[in-house]
Amino acid sequence: MGGVRISGTAWARPSLNAAVDMCECVCECECVCAGQQGNLTERVTASVLSLLLILAVFVGVLYLLLLQTYVLWLEAVLIFIEMTFLAFELVFAFIAVVTFVRSAVS
Repeated sequence: MGGVRISGTAWARPSLNAAVDMCECVCECECVCAGQQGNLTERVTASVLSLLLILAVFVGVLYLLLLQTYVLWLEAVLIFIEMTFLAFELVFAFIAVVTFVRSAVS
């Protein structure tokens, strides 16, 4: 179990938090790559994969906010900002998927 020392106080950091951070980072990178590829090629499958990965990242962010052992005030503010950007990303990705499906049907 790793730890962080802030102002002389040792804060324990469970190894699960590090695993969630790494998983969230990998999902976010893959989400951006899949979304970019789906948008440039107008492929529905890559865009839907991006949508699913956005939801996975959202769950990881919720874990960081609600279930983490210690949540600092600044960290909570940054998590809310990230959740706002994820919500916008989700809405725009959904609009893109609907547009791609409509153009494929026509």
